[in-house]
Amino acid sequence: MTKVIFRKKWWRTQQEWEINAFFPEAHVNPGNILCYVHCGQHSEASVDYYMSTKPCTEKEYADLKRELETCCGYDDLKVVQKVTRHDQERAWWPERFKEEDLV
Repeated sequence: MTKVIFRKKWWRTQQEWEINAFFPEAHVNPGNILCYVHCGQHSEASVDYYMSTKPCTEKEYADLKRELETCCGYDDLKVVQKVTRHDQERAWWPERFKEEDLV
């Protein structure tokens, strides 16, 4: 199971919403979260960037979810609504957790 959070960011210069997929359990540098967007693909985003986004609807994120499943090979996505502290700790310091905790 791969947890994913879909959120949107308003870009004034483009006058449109950009849909983001955040992966709260993916191993990244402390203070960051793994992010995926259509044009930028996978990258690390700061937690501050994540906090600047807004929740989006299933209709809004449907295309991005389909892209993740068909082009990126995610066949086990579980949509969740928020990042938990536990998710962040497991992503930032996986060596602190037993293998069964990381599943």
